[in-house]
Amino acid sequence: MIRDHDDSERLVETIARANEQSNQVLIRGHGSKRFLTGDFVGNALQTQDHTGILSYEPEELVVTVRSGTSLETVRNLLASQNQMLPFDPPSFGGAGTVGGAIASGFSGPSRPWNGSLRDSLLGIEMVNGLGQRLKFGGQVMKNVAGFDLSRLMAGSFGTLGLILSASFKVIPKPRVEISFAADISPEDASACYRKILQLSNHVRGSYYDQKRMYLLATDVEAMKSLDLPEFKPHSEIDRSFWNDIRDHKTEWFSNSEKVVRIVLPRGQQLPPALREHSVEEWHGTLAWYSGNQDLTELLPQTKITNFRGISKRRSLPSIMIRLQNAFDPNGVFANHFVI
Repeated sequence: MIRDHDDSERLVETIARANEQSNQVLIRGHGSKRFLTGDFVGNALQTQDHTGILSYEPEELVVTVRSGTSLETVRNLLASQNQMLPFDPPSFGGAGTVGGAIASGFSGPSRPWNGSLRDSLLGIEMVNGLGQRLKFGGQVMKNVAGFDLSRLMAGSFGTLGLILSASFKVIPKPRVEISFAADISPEDASACYRKILQLSNHVRGSYYDQKRMYLLATDVEAMKSLDLPEFKPHSEIDRSFWNDIRDHKTEWFSNSEKVVRIVLPRGQQLPPALREHSVEEWHGTLAWYSGNQDLTELLPQTKITNFRGISKRRSLPSIMIRLQNAFDPNGVFANHFVI
């Protein structure tokens, strides 16, 4: 049974009081992404009791959920109607919440084909640093004239406000999912990626460990049309394999104490010096690196984010500083320092 509990009054009052008293609060659900934000000594504003499904209309392909609701709860609800969240966010061992998913902005293996979290976010209700409740967007795709402020919350890591609830578009689950695998060299991987992109409606994930490439497909005949005979279906690779990739629970992640996230322009490959300590997703546009090379020299003008085990924090871009000053002028949200 899905727990329904509206904790918004307490959350709003806590933020308003912190603003009046010049205090800081750290927004926290179940703490599944604490490794991203680091430690904070102060008042943690817990959201895990703010749970429940506000509305779900399977025929309209939209669901509205309170921010403390676990992702697993939402997944199970949608699966009962053979539906899913398009961006399939990581749930970090089942502890991830809807609010945390939006704040981190992460998407799963199907991101290149189904779109990002930001693409699926229809509307939000939030509390800014002044303790004011604000609503942006709605429950349909075409509901905004001008800039859609709700999408600012995706990847904001709690720097702009506390999310109370959010509406997402959902999609039908694939009727069939089949994993394929092939042993290929890094030199041949780029050509494979180009062919994979031709199957935009039949691929739901790719993963490459610099030796073997894995594909999650929804159509065997479509895969055969790629003329990649080295790729063979593997029935022993089930959905849990892709869930582990999504949740960063594969052997590579388990054995890597520090991890850097690299988003590459389409068509660009990792330099050979980085491959030994890397794995790739999203047909090569997302790479995870665990070595000691200086990435700023090898990958100029590339989006590089410290993900795990690295204490150095990135400086905020000027646009984020201006947004923070508008949403949280008195610096109530301690998450300011973590992006």
